[in-house]
Amino acid sequence: MNLAASILEKKGLELSAVQYHYSLLYRASEDAGNIDGCNQHDVLFFTYMELEQGALTGKVHCPITLLNQIRGEEKRSVPMYWIS
Repeated sequence: MNLAASILEKKGLELSAVQYHYSLLYRASEDAGNIDGCNQHDVLFFTYMELEQGALTGKVHCPITLLNQIRGEEKRSVPMYWIS
């Protein structure tokens, strides 16, 4: 975020918003200081994948099921590289 802000500042612009992966399962933005940095610099903090692509809705119980739903595939046809 600091790098983006410095690049924009050189062009006479200011950073107004950022977007990070953030959910109940993935909270790395807290540890990395991203949220604190946004608060200090008055930058809006937008999130994506808040429901972890359905995993937090209670409708998906298995990562394979989640991949199948996203891609509309049957369980037996999910390639292994999708899982890693």
